[in-house]
Amino acid sequence: MNGNDGDHDAPHPPRRRLPPAFRRSRALGLLYVAAVGLAMAPIVGSPWGGSFDPRSTIGIWAATLLAGALWARVMRSPKGAGWRGWAASVPLAMLAAALASVVADVLGAVAQLKAKTLLADALMAASVYALLWFPVLLIMLLLFGFPVARARRLAAEGLARKERGERLVGVVCAAWGLVALLLLINGYHDDAFDPLPALAWRLRTASAACALLAGGAATVLAIVRERRRRGFVAGVEAGKIQGFRVDPARGGKVLVRLPQEGDYRAADAEEKVFTLDASGAAVRRLRSSKK
Repeated sequence: MNGNDGDHDAPHPPRRRLPPAFRRSRALGLLYVAAVGLAMAPIVGSPWGGSFDPRSTIGIWAATLLAGALWARVMRSPKGAGWRGWAASVPLAMLAAALASVVADVLGAVAQLKAKTLLADALMAASVYALLWFPVLLIMLLLFGFPVARARRLAAEGLARKERGERLVGVVCAAWGLVALLLLINGYHDDAFDPLPALAWRLRTASAACALLAGGAATVLAIVRERRRRGFVAGVEAGKIQGFRVDPARGGKVLVRLPQEGDYRAADAEEKVFTLDASGAAVRRLRSSKK
């Protein structure tokens, strides 16, 4: 075996990889969806906590938590673009009404419940009682719809702007979680004969605190990821980080991965891996790149 054959048979050096901040964050997506549902639930339940039966209050809380998280998931997904995300709020309102009715029935008369009763009440709630949810739906769309829609529009402009939109939603959810927490903190109601009022208060208070935490965590995570991306690009431009180069491109810049010394694979020639805007913020990974 000659020297050239030995070079070819030697193991290839590992590919230089982009930092994790250049990849989509599953944790950020989960925090985004959870924060929306957790923030909606105490806001919807708080004004009714003292006037509704605690069983209905718990049902409203559970239904809003689920429907709010599902709506955020739909709005965040590619299928939620345009009018489809907004249209999804109507069947989700019906689902929330039906679920609230079922939860209230389960808590109110566990021993006497029958499947037919639950089904009938759920259908009644989804078809008739859902009308009561539409004013609430409008309020929720006003409080959360605009920042979520803004995040949706920014997502089409690249990774950095997408996460800026999710940071905005995180701030809004954290703020409303704090508001709900302040409204609930002095509203504890204990009943020696019925534990459900205290349970309803604890659930709404816990979800408000969790919304504050989830929204804050999403905001901090988005900020940290953006700073890491910018720091990496600045390091490449300053020559402090080897293996990459930033080239000017039409409308911005492009991050180029350089081939490593001793690697003879044609696929490891200079490779454009990520487009950047004029300020160096990440836009999108190029399809030809392998992370």
